[in-house]
Amino acid sequence: MNRKYFKYFILAGAAIGLSATLWIENELQSNTESFNENSFAQVSNDKNKLNGAKLKETKSSRIELSAPAKNNKDLMSSVEQTVQSTQSIPPLSELEQIFQNSDDLYSLGLELLEKSENGDPEAQYYLAKVIITCDLSSGEQHLSAYDSGEAFEIREWLYTRCAGFNSQNIVTFGHYKDWLKLSAQSGFALSQLVDLALSRDVTRDHETLLILKNAIDSRHHDAMSMLSSLSKNDAAKSVWALLACDYGYDCSDESKESWRMIEVTDCALKLHLGEECNAKVDYVEVVKRQFPEEKFLKILERKSQLKKVIESGDLDELTFDDILN
Repeated sequence: MNRKYFKYFILAGAAIGLSATLWIENELQSNTESFNENSFAQVSNDKNKLNGAKLKETKSSRIELSAPAKNNKDLMSSVEQTVQSTQSIPPLSELEQIFQNSDDLYSLGLELLEKSENGDPEAQYYLAKVIITCDLSSGEQHLSAYDSGEAFEIREWLYTRCAGFNSQNIVTFGHYKDWLKLSAQSGFALSQLVDLALSRDVTRDHETLLILKNAIDSRHHDAMSMLSSLSKNDAAKSVWALLACDYGYDCSDESKESWRMIEVTDCALKLHLGEECNAKVDYVEVVKRQFPEEKFLKILERKSQLKKVIESGDLDELTFDDILN
């Protein structure tokens, strides 16, 4: 898979689909700059910390790029120790579980619409997800004459979930941006993050930092996916995308998410052209293919370090230099 499509591949990980929307609008502005080894999620020297929190100077909580390993074996050993950490991951919310497992998003949408009209900010967020998932225009750009059987199975699952929608009734659910706006105004962290991303006003100020930290504190895969889309380079995008896998997004080799359909479709085309291709891979392997081995291991190491900070709850350690202008 070439790097042009890899950028979409990373962003297709966002369950709400808005990451892909943001990427499509910026697709021609490819950014392949190198990993900013001194800025990614590093400790802030800013004394004006949110909520008046005191800056901790302990080395164990800092997100830094460690000294280069002597060889890849040493580096792999270091990465394995961090990747195999056993920090607790919160269970998916009830609505998230219902959304992921529903094979009838139209009926779910009707239930969410009633709750949304009554001012439930979480319902408003998930109604936006339903609308985006079942928008009749979505998915057309992924159609391919070389779709494999597995790609058709995934597409059939997507179509089955949205079978109750048509071009007439989908408009009665309203526009996803309107529901996100209402949800964000009610203080729902994920909606505030998406609303921030859509506004394109991602500047370094108190309100923006608070939105980013509250979204991360939710420990929801949508937050990690959106931060992936907002990151300035492919390595940082990959770190957040892999964190989304850790926080509940289906990155297995049997996933029915959009990234998986893109992978099997791309592989089917390669096989048609006589090239070798194995589509039975998980998302980690897909990301691994795009980087030299040592850089990929550094990405895993950074992901593990960042995860430790998230699990510690000490989010004032983060400065978001690879996201904010």
